[in-house]
Amino acid sequence: MANIRGYTARHGPSARREQVQEELQRGKGRKERSVLWLALIPATTFGLGAWQLYRLKWKTDLINTIEMRFKEPPLELDITPAEGEAGLAALGDRYQWRRVTFTGQFQHDKELYIVPRTYKSIHGFHVVTPLKRTSDGLTILVNRGFIPSTLKDRSSRPLTLPTGEVTVVGILRDGTKVTYSSPPSLLLFL
Repeated sequence: MANIRGYTARHGPSARREQVQEELQRGKGRKERSVLWLALIPATTFGLGAWQLYRLKWKTDLINTIEMRFKEPPLELDITPAEGEAGLAALGDRYQWRRVTFTGQFQHDKELYIVPRTYKSIHGFHVVTPLKRTSDGLTILVNRGFIPSTLKDRSSRPLTLPTGEVTVVGILRDGTKVTYSSPPSLLLFL
């Protein structure tokens, strides 16, 4: 038998039979690996289906909670500045998705604009304005809604800039995820 580049040359009928058996053995290993890969498909599909059912239950529960809390009368947001600094997560679940009232003064000079936003094919911004409680200085951010980009200048929209003490009613949500560079915040959606 001669061995050329990993192949063994055999002669005669018994050599042919041995070659066929070796090829069958090599093919058998490939077949077993293929069966294993094919068995992973239903297992993966089952796992993804179970995950989808879990997400469906979570989402349904969340929607039910939000609907229930929207129907309840608004709560007065009676938290201390220390609790406000800790963020809504530290207060527990009682305020999340609740309609709340908050009294204070808008700080229009510190408005923030969330861009780019489009409403009915009009480009613009969402205006987020700090609302500071006069009694203890607790400040929350109030998303006051959409304005077209032509009204970004405050002098072009004086009717939207209430002065003095105001009471707002809105939906309280926890601010964005806190990173090492951003403080926790409470965000009120009007």
